[in-house]
Amino acid sequence: MIGIEGLRQEQVDSVSKNIDVDRTVDVLRRLQEKHAFIIGNYMIGFETDTEEDIKKYISILSDFSIDITQICILTPFPKTPLWDHIKSNYGLIENEWSKWDTKHLVWNHPNISQQKMHDLLRWCFKTAYPKSRFFQTPLKFYKLHSQRKGFHGIGFSKIKTIGKIFKDFCISNLTLEEPPNKI
Repeated sequence: MIGIEGLRQEQVDSVSKNIDVDRTVDVLRRLQEKHAFIIGNYMIGFETDTEEDIKKYISILSDFSIDITQICILTPFPKTPLWDHIKSNYGLIENEWSKWDTKHLVWNHPNISQQKMHDLLRWCFKTAYPKSRFFQTPLKFYKLHSQRKGFHGIGFSKIKTIGKIFKDFCISNLTLEEPPNKI
């Protein structure tokens, strides 16, 4: 599991992430060379992001062999420096706390509307998870797990594990509810 967060150093620095983007990319390349099972976390919706930026960097990200990419919209949470910064500079636009789930834009982004961010998030998932890879991730996990354990048969616990990965993937990435009507 790797926190990629962003592919531009100034962006991850702007939200106080202690991440060296070049080092992260190097680690991703080395993990890819070793055919490791990679779970990555990535954020969109930094204050300087535009639709074009998001599409560009998600396309770059999708070139890596990341098995599961959790894509999240930048969300300022209460009692954090990001909350104070976003609230004072842009304003918060969502009062319903159930929307503060990193899948909804909850603040007044300077370049992207709520609807556009929702559309972009859907596009990001489709780009990061092309249909051709839909079954590859659970199969890769099973193969690596079997090799590590020295067992190549399929038992109930492995089917259950693959099923859980598939279920979690679907819940996290395919069940985006529609954005609110207010924009």
